[in-house]
Amino acid sequence: MDLYYTNYKSNSEFWDLDDFIAHCGGVLGSVYQQEYQRERAEARSEKRDEVITFDPNILLIQELEVQAEDGEMWADLECPVMSFPFDQQGIGLQEIMALGPRNGVHFERTTFAAKYQLDYIPTSRIIWFYLVGDKIMLINKTTTRLKKIRAFTVPSVSSDKLLVPDGIVEYVITTAAMTIKQGAQNTIVKKSADSNPNKLIQTEADLSSIKP
Repeated sequence: MDLYYTNYKSNSEFWDLDDFIAHCGGVLGSVYQQEYQRERAEARSEKRDEVITFDPNILLIQELEVQAEDGEMWADLECPVMSFPFDQQGIGLQEIMALGPRNGVHFERTTFAAKYQLDYIPTSRIIWFYLVGDKIMLINKTTTRLKKIRAFTVPSVSSDKLLVPDGIVEYVITTAAMTIKQGAQNTIVKKSADSNPNKLIQTEADLSSIKP
């Protein structure tokens, strides 16, 4: 958060760093929710039944060690992923690739409910994956002893440690600073049901302004 102290910290101590981080989380969450709603609306209008994907520039990349014990294989996420309404595919985890060894393996998505059907699939080049909490569960149908993976994720904005992807960090910080300044200048964004003015932070993400 050096950028906050360098460019946006005011002389007033009313807003501290924790407040600023909370605002950044709100902005980041709005970006992901709006992107999800837009993609989902398009898929429904075109009657497409497919996994909703996000712009790779706004994803968080996590490199994870693979563990195996008692016939199970998994990788622990360093940063939890975001969840979305009506999602049953765990799209907070967008994609996986092998880092070591690679050996031409291919990753396919499945779900906890459907994983039992894979018991009867013969050896192939496919490693199946699904989410359980903060774990990426892996069903290895290859002969490769997978050791490390790279996961492309939509990071949770409610975790203890907020991680903002590099491709969107400048937009998030700038937008969060702008909303704080608007509040300090008594800019009324919305009124409550009893017509009392409240300084509620509302943002609308413009993904075209995010530099790749």
